[in-house]
Amino acid sequence: MPSVDDAVRAVAAIRTALQDCHGEDDSVWTAHRADTGEDSVTFTLSYRKGLGLSTYQVTRVGNAVLFLVGYGEGSLAGARASIDGRTALTTTITPYL
Repeated sequence: MPSVDDAVRAVAAIRTALQDCHGEDDSVWTAHRADTGEDSVTFTLSYRKGLGLSTYQVTRVGNAVLFLVGYGEGSLAGARASIDGRTALTTTITPYL
């Protein structure tokens, strides 16, 4: 079973990777604020040209790490709705972790 320290390191590694990620070609990785009430990181992958928006939210509760993903034919400008949807789902699930 993973320890709390393992889970903390996993979320920290994702944060570090996101800071160091500059995208390739047409892709744009963007960190976003989202209040899950827990240790979490929320980010999107979008494109400079065309549609496509993936929303990721990684949340740690104790030794558990919840990883939610959403995809749609959106853009960075419309990311807030997807982020809010992931956050609502996260806050519904985390009390059970």
